[in-house]
Amino acid sequence: MLLRMQLADLVDDASLLVSEMVTNAIIHGSGDQILRADFTAGRLRVTVDDQNSTLISRQSDTREEDERGRGLMLVDALAHAWGVEAMPTGKRVWFELYVTEKLPPPCQE
Repeated sequence: MLLRMQLADLVDDASLLVSEMVTNAIIHGSGDQILRADFTAGRLRVTVDDQNSTLISRQSDTREEDERGRGLMLVDALAHAWGVEAMPTGKRVWFELYVTEKLPPPCQE
């Protein structure tokens, strides 16, 4: 999708972010996972739904010696915005990447 739209500069970050979110949904979620991608108004928005209603924290308690737990730190570093939403049958984790300077700067929360 991004290459067809001549947005090659987003491919690496988008691929890493999608991989991280889908992996988290498979490992920590339950039931089926649903991946959606939408590009409108200079913004790529990707969502991953799963059927586990436990919302994830934006804060990491990963220690330096831990082998896992750095994925959401990557999401936080690379995505311009991201979050978690409760859904009727689980949760939705999402991220956004922007392609114009007219849109908001990266999230610094």
